[in-house]
Order: sequence, then structure tokens, then C-alpha cells
Amino acid sequence: MERRPQLRVEVPEPFRKFLHKKSLKIPAPTADIIPLQRELNSLLKRAWADGSEKDINWFTADLAGLWEVSRMHIILLRKLLKTADKLDKAKLQQLSQELDVNWFSNAPRHLATMKKQLARFKASLYGYARKRPKRRRHR
Repeated sequence: MERRPQLRVEVPEPFRKFLHKKSLKIPAPTADIIPLQRELNSLLKRAWADGSEKDINWFTADLAGLWEVSRMHIILLRKLLKTADKLDKAKLQQLSQELDVNWFSNAPRHLATMKKQLARFKASLYGYARKRPKRRRHR
């Protein structure tokens, strides 16, 4: 995907007084996620013809979510590399917290929910039935 400038969204009237803003910036990784999900969803619908709508939507959301986690990781690493000249302890503490949240709060949630859908998608691609038949025991 090409790099896009930060998008702005209009703030609803009830929140304008509270936030003192008419619009808010959406970070690039978050703004890119909607078009990415559209592309993934249409691709998965074609590739996974016997997949349920729910499975396809969850799989799409988790793939896009992991993509967003990786984009945030790249952004955080660039910020970390910029601190190489002068080691600002407060900045490093903030970056370490952001890395922690990005990887240990956001990524595992997507991986956990994606595991089932990925298994079903793979089974569909390899021609397995939704539920595998029981194996016969050889005596």
C-alpha cells in the first residue's frame, strides 16, 4: 500500500466542546486499515468460497489488525533509532511502554482469534472437510 497522509475526521457536535476541536487526525496505520480490510475481504471471499461470512470477516479483521500492529512496530522502532544520539530516559520509558502495549496487548488478541479461522481457511484450500473424519485404529 502506498503511504498516505494522516486523515482527518469530523468530531461529532456533542464532543466538540469537550475536545475543543472540529476534527481529529487519524494515524496512518489506522487510516489505512479500512481500505486494506476491503481488499482482503473481497480476496478471501473469492479464495474461501465455502467459508462462512462470519469466519471471513473475523479472519479479515485479524489479518488487518496484525498488519496494523506491525506498522506500529516499525514506527516505534524508527522513533527508538532517533533517540540514539541522546539517550532521553523519559522518551525511552515511553517507547518501551508503547512497544509493550503494541506487542503484548494488541498482537496476542489477533493471533488468538485468528487461529481458528486460519485453520478453517487452510482446510478449505487443501480440500479437507470442515470436520475431519475420525481415524481408524489399526490393530
